[in-house]
Amino acid sequence: MRRAMKNAMKFWVNETNIDGFRCDVAMMVPMDFWEDTRAALDSIKPVFMLAEAEGPEFHTKAFDMTYGWEFHHIMNEVAKGEMDASHISGYLTKTDSTYPDDALRMYFTTNHDENSWNGTIFERMPDDYKALYVLAATLPNGIPLVYSGQEYGLDKRLAFFEKDTITASDSTLFGFYKKVVSLKMNHTTLQNGKYQGDFQPLSLDSSSTRLYGYTREKDGQMLLVLLNFSDEVGNFKLPKRGQRTFTNVVTEKEEVFTEKQIISVPAHNFLLLKSN
Repeated sequence: MRRAMKNAMKFWVNETNIDGFRCDVAMMVPMDFWEDTRAALDSIKPVFMLAEAEGPEFHTKAFDMTYGWEFHHIMNEVAKGEMDASHISGYLTKTDSTYPDDALRMYFTTNHDENSWNGTIFERMPDDYKALYVLAATLPNGIPLVYSGQEYGLDKRLAFFEKDTITASDSTLFGFYKKVVSLKMNHTTLQNGKYQGDFQPLSLDSSSTRLYGYTREKDGQMLLVLLNFSDEVGNFKLPKRGQRTFTNVVTEKEEVFTEKQIISVPAHNFLLLKSN
């Protein structure tokens, strides 16, 4: 059985030149199978392997990327008000100490399981789905997922085992996701592994536990991410670097801030700014 499974995977690389695999329920398959098969595939050509599983052990020899399930559940709880920004910090501290430096994590606000069984993003995180996606797209070593129909405001639970048509309905959301994903692909601070920019959480100008902000910096470029999950306006302190000019990634407008300036972000909103 193992030989047949490995040979089937080798077929797709040899005969169709695919770039890699997403391996369903990878934790239910013995690790030595994945490690042996990965070596066999790489002997044909370098491949990319995504495990629908979580844990640093998957990154030792077999996989390049794993699902960020734990962080997804944290985002759901933040949206419900059951968790706060400290849980985001705690998760990042834990993964930083347990995962290899080049371990890629797939972060997402929805996927096929979540959409069908637990609800759309509008059901689970109605006020914060944009801010949470910005978070998912700008964390260290993260790769953001855009699930089928998400870019067009999919507002229904898709049938899991039957054909279910997705209608392209919301061009406004398409523009939002396109800009955030383009930023992830092209901004020097958002590369991964040894190439990524420094991640530094911001100090806040309030005691609110519903605010979270950070900078990503590399080669003189800065990305400023300010997230407000609260019901009130949130205030953030800029890092003390002197006057800086930024471009708002979403509106594409220039904004100038001094080092002592407090930046206010509306309730359940975000600011995503890149330095000029």
